[in-house]
This record gives sequence, C-alpha cells and structure tokens, in this order.
Amino acid sequence: MGVVIEQYNPQLAQLIYKKSGNINKIVETLIYSGNYQKLIEIATNSNQNIKWQEIVTVIINKDAGEALKLCRVLAGKDFDPPRPSKINVQQTAQQFVQNGKIKECTAFLISALKEDKPEDANLQTKLFELNLNFDPSNVEYLFELNLFNNFDKDLIAKLCEQKGIFNRALQY
Repeated sequence: MGVVIEQYNPQLAQLIYKKSGNINKIVETLIYSGNYQKLIEIATNSNQNIKWQEIVTVIINKDAGEALKLCRVLAGKDFDPPRPSKINVQQTAQQFVQNGKIKECTAFLISALKEDKPEDANLQTKLFELNLNFDPSNVEYLFELNLFNNFDKDLIAKLCEQKGIFNRALQY
C-alpha cells in the first residue's frame, strides 16, 4: 500500500511515515519526490540510523549535483567544528567515478579531505590521479588550493610529466 500512496500522494505518504516514526520510508519518499533540500535537512539534523550510503547511490544516478550537496553534508567537514562522517568517503568517491561524475567527485573530495590528514593520503592521490587522467586542466587549480600535502608525490610527479605539466613534475 505504501508504494501506491507514494506514487500518487507523496506528501500523504510522508505524513503517514512521520506519524509512524519510520525515518527510512520518509527518506525514500523524499528521494522519490525529488525533495533533496528536505533530505539535506534530515542529513544535517538527524542522528538516527539511516542507510546513507545506499541513498547516495540512488541519488548519484538521479541527480549528481544534488548528490554532491548531500554528500558534502554527510561527510561532515563543512561544519564548524567538523562532524563525524555518515558515509564512507572512499566508497562515495568510487560511486561518483563509476557514474562518470568526475567533476562532482573532485568537488566532493576537495570538501571531504580539506583537513589534510595523513590517513587520507591515498584519497588525495586518487584526487590528483583522477584529474590528471580525466581533466588535466583542473590539476593546476588543485595544486593552487594548497590543501593537500599527503599525496604520493612521486606518482603524481610521474603523471604530471606524462601529461606535459613539467613545472609540477619538477616540483615533486
């Protein structure tokens, strides 16, 4: 019955799910109706056990731009002070890449990795690799941000050399 209500009256379905306390069904109806702003509000304020990684997968396929907004909130790094991540950053980046959303992946990783932690070295390296392989014109922007210091400098220097970015290759 819930699916029928969701199809014909998503607002009524949300009301029913809200009264029953079923947050996962509320989230489903928000995705179905495309109400991503409300979904972001829930992601910001809810401490309930919600399967965010699965939700991200669905939204990346529907609207990568909205998925990026949601993922930034879920990663928790855009808050002051930063909050614990509700998603796996590496898995989320892979989901963007698998869907051919390199720009969204880049924007997400810039946000999620801005604390420049040594344990994020592999993701920092992937960020540079992705851009060197798919959008070399964006690499200079990444270097100029001067946010990342833990990436594999030898590997990135070799890739810069292969792409003809000799000044950065020599730098590392």
